Amino acid sequence: DENADVAFDWYPEQSWVSHWVWQTTYNPAVNPTIFNNSNENTRSNLLRDAVTNRGNGYSPKAKILRFMENNDQWHFITHHGLARTCMVAALEFSLNGVPLVYNGQEIGVEGHPYDIEYTFLPGFPIDHFDPDHLFPYYQNIIHWRKTLPALYEGDYEEISVTPGQKVFSFRRFTNDQNVITILNMGSSSVNVTASIPVNEMNLDSSTIYYLTDILTGDYLSGLPSEFAALTIPLDGFSAKVYLIADSVVQVTGIKEIVSDVADPESFEVAQNYPNPFNPFTNINYSIPKSGRVTLRVYDILGEEVATLINSDQNAGYHSVSFDGSKYSSGVYIYRVEFAYQSFTKKMMLLK
Repeated sequence: DENADVAFDWYPEQSWVSHWVWQTTYNPAVNPTIFNNSNENTRSNLLRDAVTNRGNGYSPKAKILRFMENNDQWHFITHHGLARTCMVAALEFSLNGVPLVYNGQEIGVEGHPYDIEYTFLPGFPIDHFDPDHLFPYYQNIIHWRKTLPALYEGDYEEISVTPGQKVFSFRRFTNDQNVITILNMGSSSVNVTASIPVNEMNLDSSTIYYLTDILTGDYLSGLPSEFAALTIPLDGFSAKVYLIADSVVQVTGIKEIVSDVADPESFEVAQNYPNPFNPFTNINYSIPKSGRVTLRVYDILGEEVATLINSDQNAGYHSVSFDGSKYSSGVYIYRVEFAYQSFTKKMMLLK
């Protein structure tokens, strides 16, 4: 309470502090967590223990750093998939505490951090390598985390739900602002009934209120009495984060959020990275329009050793990896051709 600004949510029983509260057992080889526990019907109880410090609560001044992955953990998406990754991100950004986005988490990097030489590449926007379009999803939940006092400084209260074995719900609130989060940690769709404490929310019983899901922009409307036992369908491994207000809240859904990075205006080729390398390096280039691209590698005598690209490609930023494991140490030359233009650069393989 007096010795740190933020405390990681690790359990204290391990001599090596890599067992954090989402992890059901300490296992550095895989990710055994609440959210992939083999018995779905235990997940709500496991989550309740994790969120409440096993029922002991926290100091009133405590700030808990919430994370789903860090340098000692496998990237979450590797063992949990996209749906559960989005669900747990929504959980962490709507919980009390301080949410952490670990390096590469925002674009769905897989594997273990110790096995990945680098996550982002020079000359490319962060969201260029984002196959699942997670980057705008994180942009959206970060926006609401920064915008809503109920999320960044409000109180926390669990809400009773049915079925309760794998569905979990809680309220974040401050003054007259209320946010309700509902998670379905099971693989199948369910109809969820949540007991919303409308009598504690300072709502006008005669006013129509709107529950806007800030993840998607979908909304429900009705009198407070109609929300006292809120029943909604909820897909497997999904979350709803409802903001309660007397008007519909405008949400830029994740499908509409686009990157600020425009297509490149010219044909450019960057120096390979890393350089020198052993045995892998990446060659990055950009093309302003669609067309045929060739990328060939030569030895210092000018003999071709590999053709990495020889195909039509769309306008944009591109990257290709060169594996030098079967080649001898030395200087190599790569040449990229596009639209009657070419770039030639040297790279060094050191074993």
